[in-house]
Amino acid sequence: MLRICSFPIKIFLKGKVLSMIMTEDTCHLTLLSPQVLNYIYRRLLLWNIIGHTDYYVSVYVVIAYYAAFLGFLLFYLLKTSKTRTISILAFIFLLLCNKKIFENYLIVVPLGEIIACFYVFAGIYLLSKRKLLLGFILLGLALDVKYNIMVALVPTIIIFLFLEFIIPKIKEKNLKETSKIALKLTMLSFIIFIPCLTYFKIIPEVVLNPQEKKILHAAQKEKFRYVKNRAFGQIKALEKNFNREGFNRFFSQTREKFITLKSWFNQSYFLLALFGILLIALTVFSYYQKHFSFYLFIFSVFIAAWWLLCPVDAWYRYFSTAEWMFSFGIVALIPLLMKKKNRIASVCISLAVLMLFVPQFSLSAIKNNLDDTGKKNLMMMKNYIQGIDEKNIFVYDWFQCPQLMLLTNKRFQDYKNKEKLLKSKQEGREIFFLTTKENIQWINDEMKEVTKNFELVKAYEPNRLYRIGRMDKLKLS
Repeated sequence: MLRICSFPIKIFLKGKVLSMIMTEDTCHLTLLSPQVLNYIYRRLLLWNIIGHTDYYVSVYVVIAYYAAFLGFLLFYLLKTSKTRTISILAFIFLLLCNKKIFENYLIVVPLGEIIACFYVFAGIYLLSKRKLLLGFILLGLALDVKYNIMVALVPTIIIFLFLEFIIPKIKEKNLKETSKIALKLTMLSFIIFIPCLTYFKIIPEVVLNPQEKKILHAAQKEKFRYVKNRAFGQIKALEKNFNREGFNRFFSQTREKFITLKSWFNQSYFLLALFGILLIALTVFSYYQKHFSFYLFIFSVFIAAWWLLCPVDAWYRYFSTAEWMFSFGIVALIPLLMKKKNRIASVCISLAVLMLFVPQFSLSAIKNNLDDTGKKNLMMMKNYIQGIDEKNIFVYDWFQCPQLMLLTNKRFQDYKNKEKLLKSKQEGREIFFLTTKENIQWINDEMKEVTKNFELVKAYEPNRLYRIGRMDKLKLS
């Protein structure tokens, strides 16, 4: 999320991150999960500025992005005071009526989805104004912030270039000019990959020694394998089992995702269907109106289709980018809908939007986001474990308590690492097992089984610290 620009941030890689992660040989580096690596990278800028990592300072950075986006709307996109006021009120309305954003604590949480959507919105708008260089740079930053949006960003850009540049040239029946503009746009569009290439390739090649490169490349390879398997696991399973059993499993997973979607739309299939119908209707309407919001809605369609058919994890944060861009597209359409010629369309769309969003308003969900109990409890656990040697704190697999890892500047140990557990036994050290809300949210039953013989030392809910009992009773498989 804090990768505002890859160039100044990744340059801190050697001095800040390598001292933390390059303390193990290559085979152990993969124990530092992709999620934890992402958390570390996102904190590099704050680490350099204030001298330490602070998870909650990141929240204020997200709020600053809201302010910057608001400024973009007020002073760049919305030209008249009348459309400006209505558009901003509409944006606030759509934000407050999206209950699941508040229920999932995504409103100002330091995750990359909302920041990527800000960049995509601004980038597509600038492309529509033929400011291609700046537009592609912003889209490149969006991809650097959240590279899983590539599944929607790349096809959206291709559609944009064809509709706005290639097809008009084809209609002119000028093959030479068409080929020339196609080549130029293709080369220019590769700008979107520069920030990611800087992060993965250029900076490591410049600042790392051969051994560090070897370790980092191993981590990146493992991370790429992990991300690919999670992002396309559902469809890959069908490819491997392209038979009746494979199709049954695929459709069963898709059906489960529809049930999950219903839970996010106030447990209503009607609201879910209304969202789908309205998304398609707005896509068609904006296309015929030749409005740049068409590409925002297309982006949303691609994300929704990918979420439904491809990834293993049906998490809301992945689907949320579709909803953010859907809301942004509605706000962008308001100046167009306020024109007299679109009065009927304006009434129909307004009624549909009200029917979709008003039932999702939840004052309790908003209030829960204002409650800082979770922050206080996290900070109390951070203070409690600050004096415990990091070699004696074990965490479970890739649920590695990244917030506490960053707040304490510690590298926790993997509970599934047999060698480290046996070494702790041989040295007779007092060892602990740490869990946070991620363990409860995603693998609660498994955690109950793992910790049933452990002694609870301290609990600042949902954060818990256990003392691991006799080593001969541990399941090391």
